Amino acid sequence: MHKSGAMAAVAMQNNLVVSMLSLDHIDWSHLGQWVKQLGWKRFQSTLVLPYQDYQLQMLPAPDVEDHELADAMRFRLGELTTTPLEKLQVQAFRLPPDAYRGRQSMAFVAFAEQSAVFQQVQGCREQDLRLEHITIGEMALLDLVAEVEPEASIALLQLDDTSGKTLLYSNGALYLRRDFNVGYQTVASELETLKPKAAPEPEPVSASDPSQDDMGSSDEQPDGIVEGLTASELTLSDDFALNKPLVNHPELDRLTLEIQRSLDYFDSQLAMGVVGQLWLVTSGSPLEDSLLEALEQQLNLPCRRFSLRTWLNDTESDWNHATSCALGAALGISHEVVSESEDIS
Repeated sequence: MHKSGAMAAVAMQNNLVVSMLSLDHIDWSHLGQWVKQLGWKRFQSTLVLPYQDYQLQMLPAPDVEDHELADAMRFRLGELTTTPLEKLQVQAFRLPPDAYRGRQSMAFVAFAEQSAVFQQVQGCREQDLRLEHITIGEMALLDLVAEVEPEASIALLQLDDTSGKTLLYSNGALYLRRDFNVGYQTVASELETLKPKAAPEPEPVSASDPSQDDMGSSDEQPDGIVEGLTASELTLSDDFALNKPLVNHPELDRLTLEIQRSLDYFDSQLAMGVVGQLWLVTSGSPLEDSLLEALEQQLNLPCRRFSLRTWLNDTESDWNHATSCALGAALGISHEVVSESEDIS
């Protein structure tokens, strides 16, 4: 489910998509009818929580066993939420040890109000779905990226109408998430003034795309909050300038600057090296081509559409952010964030 109201589900068997449901609004009964038509009553299911139902923060990780990490991190959330801690559903996962050059141990902590999680769980159960896993969008998209097996670190860009986020992935792990208040509507009028080049459209990223060999040389190293540092404070050096500033396009420049800040933090602070490519999570927006061309010009970085065509044969207009997350969850590469075996009933 997406904050726009969109809802999507993907049925997968033997790593092949059997059926897909895409709705422009949340309709649990419609989901139940789709499951019944498939004859998949009580089949194993994974739920991706809507972005608005949880928060994801990056915090120093205590020196505890992994199975104790979530409980230990719970007590560090007091200043980040007004919800009583006992009413939160909490899960945590560590950043890989190479982050920050091993100087400090950090972890992402995902937390949501139990009432909000239970509402989604109840919706699934009422449709005879055997809900076994609950995950978050960042991990569902990681599953999707992992299927492509990129050789370099990847920046995933996800844009809504008025907001967006960058997700930095490397070696099968999430290293950074940054949110910003720039989206398609924000830059729409500026994109329409840019004349597209006559060059062929860049090939979309897909698991079966043979051009993956060109995604980065092997010598390139492949809004969370760092304690005391908010996403808005991740700034660049004073001498930083965009590669090719666009005249009279302040919103596009602002979007590019937000992306560059993420790339710069990944390189200089996390010490993870240069990002190989930027992939735009496709949403079917007619502005995607113009946006990719503008970003590639300004960032001096290969920018590609993260196509779902490898798995889904539907037209691009049917793809949206909810579809991407649902597909990632269906692929299910063991990136479990919350298990129903915990107390969510």
